[in-house]
Amino acid sequence: MLLVALALAFAPASTAGFILIDDQQNILANPSFRGLDPDHLGWMFSTSHMGHYQPITWLTYAADYAVAGLDPLAYHATSLLLHAATAVAFFLLARLALSSSEVRHCSSVDFASLTAALTFAVHPLRAESVAWVTGRNDLTSGLFFVLAMLAWLAWARRRVADVPIGSLRSTATLLLGLGSAWMLLTGLDFSDRERLATTSEGRVGAGCVLLLGSSLVAAVGTKKAGYLAISLVTFAASLAGKASAVTTPLVLLVLDVWPLKRWSGWESPDRAFRALSIVAEKTPFFVLAVVFGRIAFWAKHGHAMYSLAEHTPFERLLQAGYGIVFYPWKTLAPLGLVPIYDLPAHISLSDLPYIFTGVLALAITAVAWIVRRSLPGVWVTWLSYLILIAPLLGLFQSGPQLVADRYSYLACMPFAVLLGGAAYRLEQTRGGRWLRVGGVPLAVVLIALTWMQTVRWRSSESLFSYSAVVNGSPRILTNWAMDRNAAAESDPVRRQAYLKSALALSDRALATALERDVYVPTYRLHRGTILYNLGRYEEAIEELARYCAEMPEDPQGPFNLGLALNASRRWDEAAEALKRALSFKPDWGPCWRNLGFALDGMGRLEEAVAAYRRSLELDPNPVAQARLRALAGK
Repeated sequence: MLLVALALAFAPASTAGFILIDDQQNILANPSFRGLDPDHLGWMFSTSHMGHYQPITWLTYAADYAVAGLDPLAYHATSLLLHAATAVAFFLLARLALSSSEVRHCSSVDFASLTAALTFAVHPLRAESVAWVTGRNDLTSGLFFVLAMLAWLAWARRRVADVPIGSLRSTATLLLGLGSAWMLLTGLDFSDRERLATTSEGRVGAGCVLLLGSSLVAAVGTKKAGYLAISLVTFAASLAGKASAVTTPLVLLVLDVWPLKRWSGWESPDRAFRALSIVAEKTPFFVLAVVFGRIAFWAKHGHAMYSLAEHTPFERLLQAGYGIVFYPWKTLAPLGLVPIYDLPAHISLSDLPYIFTGVLALAITAVAWIVRRSLPGVWVTWLSYLILIAPLLGLFQSGPQLVADRYSYLACMPFAVLLGGAAYRLEQTRGGRWLRVGGVPLAVVLIALTWMQTVRWRSSESLFSYSAVVNGSPRILTNWAMDRNAAAESDPVRRQAYLKSALALSDRALATALERDVYVPTYRLHRGTILYNLGRYEEAIEELARYCAEMPEDPQGPFNLGLALNASRRWDEAAEALKRALSFKPDWGPCWRNLGFALDGMGRLEEAVAAYRRSLELDPNPVAQARLRALAGK
């Protein structure tokens, strides 16, 4: 039933294409992942491309490319399979979690677990992660996170009577873990913003050995020690898919309180030693979290990461309060979901929605704390949610988004388990036999809403046209403009119509951004590019020159400016702009080709020939080849 529901809800993804939000940079224009040889694998395990360290995710993309090249069907099929596997694993996790509490002896656990799995897997909030190829990192991270939690519960629930009383074992585990963390962090080189390297391979190797030793000390001699090993390996894989799960060790401590109840029933003086043991056994998890958290911070830094001056601590707290309420609210009312929720330029006490949500977040937390004894599941669910969502609340803001639907993938899992527990309780009441019948319409509604949201992700046009109506984000509008610009390239008959529409959207995006005080130079780049394609070269040059002044280290600006200057036959200025672009990207074939055109126009034929030859080495092109032959005949 679960897989059938998934197939129905996400069926539109099977015919979806790539989306003009990051798919271009990650997949279509990125040859670095297209292979499983040592060079490509080295890139996958060292790159901070687009602000993420995600080698496991890159491996899945490489597998897709090996099977089907750049056919979007393969990429969407893999995403669907990953989400289906996560859904099945989540069903098993919910069943194990519920059977670890007071419902353990009831035959209704399977129904409650199915309710939890359906609520998590077939929900409109999942559409962004499943139907967007770039959202794959949520799926890889999510699958291994669920497997790690499943293995942990399978191990920990059998260890209530096995917690060692002595402190020697715990001390050894802690010391080995601290040593491994120090070795790993000092053995990695974070100085290069694009590639992760090592300062000492010996230290990295020693750190891995110490981490293994810490794990062995924590596990050897306990029942079902293999489950702990599986949990550690899958947790590391989750972090290597995307670092969203870095706070998982804290969730494990919460689960020890309830439903595992490993903190209760101890007599003094054993209580302190046992508490030390429960914390110490998680040392390997904390080490992995710290190391991958540091790597994630390195990957984000330099990729649109906001400074404290740009986004103050107070603004971050208000944003966090908004985010805490946003995801549960959208879980209950999944309407108006869009790919971009713009972060305002400034957030202050006069912005009532942020004040209201902050107060509401505190109120919900207080209520959950008050009922923690009578309704421990509510408190554990809310606390687990807060722990999982914490890294994604904007406290370390990167990118222009206030919130994002995909951030709910891991963080809202506890709500689904809580709903499963509520379904169990309701089924035990006198009218419980009607619950399964009444649940069918709700499941149908969820499937229908998810199907509709997935349809919107089938193409850039459908996604942007819908989103522009919902919130009119200038980022949506400018992306829509560039999608129309791309459509003009592939449809000569309607080229002018597409470009005029693109310019109108770009003008609207720029005006909206200025009005909402969320302007970024990208709007100038997009508008200048469209003007160039329309043949309005002088206007394009003006816009692109402004972009180059505002973003002096982006090679795309001087490259596009060079194209417009070439078209205006301003050869010397074009050559200067293109040489600047090449100073950032020396192996950019199209840039060498256009530099050849500029030098050719200036009459510097020997330099033009050299530029054409270099362009052909990097990017064979018939136009450059023809011009080179013509110059050779002179």
